[in-house]
Amino acid sequence: MLTALLRSRTIMGYLLSYLICGATIIVGYYLSGTNPYPSTAVYEHWAFEWAADHSTALGFLCIGLLVVGAFLARWRTRETRPLLGSTNLTMLCFTSIAVAQSNVAYSRPDTLVAMLLGALIFLQLGNIYKFESALSSIFHIGLTLAAMSLMVGPTIFLVVPIGFSLLVLRSGNWREWAALLFGVIMCVVFILMVVIWEDQVGYRFQDTLQAGWMASFENNGSESLSLYMIPILTIAGLAIFSSLTSATVSERNITLSNLGWLSGVAAITLVMNIGWQNGMMLAALPLSLFISRTLDKSTRWWSADLMLLLILASPFLSSLWPS
Repeated sequence: MLTALLRSRTIMGYLLSYLICGATIIVGYYLSGTNPYPSTAVYEHWAFEWAADHSTALGFLCIGLLVVGAFLARWRTRETRPLLGSTNLTMLCFTSIAVAQSNVAYSRPDTLVAMLLGALIFLQLGNIYKFESALSSIFHIGLTLAAMSLMVGPTIFLVVPIGFSLLVLRSGNWREWAALLFGVIMCVVFILMVVIWEDQVGYRFQDTLQAGWMASFENNGSESLSLYMIPILTIAGLAIFSSLTSATVSERNITLSNLGWLSGVAAITLVMNIGWQNGMMLAALPLSLFISRTLDKSTRWWSADLMLLLILASPFLSSLWPS
C-alpha cells in the first residue's frame, strides 16, 4: 500500500515522499549520536579551509549536500526513464542509504561532494546510451571525474569502470576514449587558471592535487558491515540478478554498467582503505536504483512495503548499531 502510493504520480505520493525524505535527513542528524565535527582533517582540505573559522556551518552544508543528492536521485532523462526505478522510491532509498552512514553524512562534505559528482557521472553514462555521437557528454564525464578526485583522490581509479561502461554502452570508438582522457587532463588546466594568481603557484597546485589523497579517511569498521546494511545489499542483489537473467538487452547493458561502478567503488574502498562508509556513500545512487527496481517489480504489496520499511528504518538502526 505504501509502496504503491509512493510509486504513483499523485500529489499525495509526491508530498509524502518529500516529507519522508526531509524527515529522514533532519531527524537522522539529531539522532545520529555522533560529533558532527570529529576531526580536523576536513579543515585541511583545500576546498574547506574556510570551515575552520565557521565550523557551525559544516553540519548545515552537509545537510544541503544531502538534499541536492536526493534531488539528483530523482533526475531522469527521456532515454533512461524506462530503465530506471520509480523516482520517489529511488530518492527515499538514496536518502536512507546516505543518512545511515551518519559518521560521514554530517561531517565529511568532501565525500558528499564526491558523491554528488559521481551521481552526475553515473546519470550521464545512462544518458549516452542511445546517442549516435556523445563526445561532448563523454568529455564532461572525464572532467567531472577529475573534479571528483580533487575531493576524494582514490576515485580517479573509477576511470576503469567508466571505460568498461563505454565498452558496454558504446561502440568503443577511439575518439570517445580520447575525449574521456582529455576531459580528465583539462581539469589540471582549470586548476592552473585558478592558482596562477597565488604567490606560490607550485605549492598551491600541489596542495590542490594532494588534498584528496591525504590520510584523512577514517577506517570506519571496514572489517565488517553493520547488520542494518544486510537488507539493503540483499534487496539490491535481487534486482541485479533479475536484470541479468530476464531483462531486455538495454536493461542488461545498463545493469552491467552499474555493476562496473559498484565494483570500482568496492575496489578502491578495499585497496585504498577509504573506509566502507565512504564507499557506501559513493555507491548510494546505483544501490538505490537497484532497490527501487526490486520494489517496482514486486507483485506482492506486503512484501514491497516490508522491504521499503526496512530501508527507511536503516538510518535509525544505524544509531543502535554503531560502527
